[in-house]
Amino acid sequence: LFARCRSVDDDLPQFVLVEYMLENMCCAFREEFQDASFGSDFLSPSDSDYESLLQNCHHKSLRDHFDKLLKPLVETLRMANNTKESALQEKRLIGKAWIYIGLLRLHLLIPSSPIDPGKKPAAKVNQLNWLLKSIRSNLLSYR
Repeated sequence: LFARCRSVDDDLPQFVLVEYMLENMCCAFREEFQDASFGSDFLSPSDSDYESLLQNCHHKSLRDHFDKLLKPLVETLRMANNTKESALQEKRLIGKAWIYIGLLRLHLLIPSSPIDPGKKPAAKVNQLNWLLKSIRSNLLSYR
């Protein structure tokens, strides 16, 4: 999909990449939803369906940012998908969607709480072990 979006082919709408990223994020958090019917087509449910998805969600950060980021993102993608207006309006909608995607990804990556002071040395050891492993693999590649 990324190769298709970066090609010169203008037949593919720009919002397809944003939709793809949203679907991948939702699929990554699929186990956080009790509803087994949660599918990859996240853009089609009605507002009542989104409310039921929110009620079935166990992930705290997703619940906290559902109304502020996820719902406006889906609405923006719907408008971009259905817009027959100027290219400037479409670019504004796509830009807005990218902002929502970035903010949502940021908030999902931020830890919900700081590291426990008792576990901080172990976390530092894990970080240094990862750094040593990375250096070892780089040194092996030079041989």
